[in-house]
Amino acid sequence: MFVLELKKLTRQKKISNCFFILIIAMILSLELTIFLQAQHRNQSLDNFQAYLQIFKKTAGTDSGTKKELKQRKKQYLALKENNGYQAQLLANDSMHLQNPWMSYSGESLMPNLHSGEAEATKKQLEYLKKNKIAANLPLTVVSNPMTELTNSIPADQLDFLAEIFKSSHTTGYGQIWFWASIGGAFILLAIINIFLGDILSIEWTDKTNHLAWMRLNGVRTSKLISLKFVVHYFTSLAVVSGATIVFLLYAKFRSGLGDLLYPVQNWHKGPNIVSQYSWGTASDDANFFSPFQIEFRPLSNYLLKFILFILVLLLLNSALTIAINYLIRNRIFSLSLMTFVPLLYFVIPQNTKTPFQFLNFDWLATGYLNYYYGTFDSLFGLTILTLIIIISAILLFVPIGLCLRKERKY
Repeated sequence: MFVLELKKLTRQKKISNCFFILIIAMILSLELTIFLQAQHRNQSLDNFQAYLQIFKKTAGTDSGTKKELKQRKKQYLALKENNGYQAQLLANDSMHLQNPWMSYSGESLMPNLHSGEAEATKKQLEYLKKNKIAANLPLTVVSNPMTELTNSIPADQLDFLAEIFKSSHTTGYGQIWFWASIGGAFILLAIINIFLGDILSIEWTDKTNHLAWMRLNGVRTSKLISLKFVVHYFTSLAVVSGATIVFLLYAKFRSGLGDLLYPVQNWHKGPNIVSQYSWGTASDDANFFSPFQIEFRPLSNYLLKFILFILVLLLLNSALTIAINYLIRNRIFSLSLMTFVPLLYFVIPQNTKTPFQFLNFDWLATGYLNYYYGTFDSLFGLTILTLIIIISAILLFVPIGLCLRKERKY
């Protein structure tokens, strides 16, 4: 029966259509990122050049200022030549000064940022230097979920602020990181559900009641529902895996896969920091998340967690699909509902305490959700993932349990 169900989906071209839509969406996302990164880099070069012209006029004859001008010219050249390794080395040196600067930006804004951005940027650059990794260009200040909520930025610098926080993910692994951080998993679910969201309810929608016909032939409805769940889950998993592999092959030749050691910002318990920077609130800024501190861990660690998250999230999606299909037997309505539900993630504000907040993979994997709820216990592993598996089991038990009850009566 498993093979027959797969043949049915194949004949209806649902699997192939879902597969190609996913690949197209992934490739378009990468191409758009590459395009926007090129625009951002060009804009950064223009801003940097204008900044250098102003700096030259004010440099004077002071030897220290002349040295800074020389360093800025080197930074401009590194950006122009797209030399991320040289750019991060120069930026790392500047971030260890009392008055740091970042590429064409940072010097005027660093004292206005109060959520640990300066320390996070310094730590990121130290990590890049230690592991001899080229930075993504243009270099930007590392922000965090609290930046926009806790920093008072002058109105004339808001556009500038947006520019210095833009980070580019133009490699294969980097693009998956980008999707994970913005909730791309839920767009993935919506696409899957467009094609597979009616896998059970379609049985009631045909002119002939297929389930009734199967019951007459000795096939229990509970068994068919279990089979539909298995087919939905493993089909979803196969489509996602296949599309990702094809995308990574495309990305390898288009822009490269990237470095799995690239640093990802995390939050963990740590001692307070005495900042080296000159502005009065520098130490308070560095300890904004106290008793948590910002650290950087390899991208490979982040992506491994994302794989586990996807496996469990697809399980939840399959169980929810079967439950809704059984309870709402109208094909169009159940299909529309299953397509809409994942998109609620983007509608409900993330700073509001709702169940969707625990599905924010980026907050969950990086430990920011621990800070948000004031707990040092790991929320990602045995807490949230286990809870999702339990909820999936309950959702699946509802239709199967109801069917078993009816079958026992007959």
